[in-house]
Amino acid sequence: MNAKQGKSSIEQFERIHQIYPESERAPISRFLKGFVAETVLGDIDLARKYYGDFVRAYPEHDLTVDARMSMEMLGLSNEELLKRITAGKGSSEV
Repeated sequence: MNAKQGKSSIEQFERIHQIYPESERAPISRFLKGFVAETVLGDIDLARKYYGDFVRAYPEHDLTVDARMSMEMLGLSNEELLKRITAGKGSSEV
């Protein structure tokens, strides 16, 4: 997926959320806006905004943990990510 398709996807996810706000897919569409902004567009600020919007709107949703973790990891280098992952090894939280 290229940047143009990513922007189009975000627009489609927003339409789903606006047209069908009570649908079980509405929260997922909001989460995916952050995911596409992060992984396709590489726009950390936009991804943080979208993930934050999701967390505020759906604090009890199953994807909230993923959104929070994504926000924590945004902008970290591969080395920093590896350090965070390996720092947890050996603990009871693995």
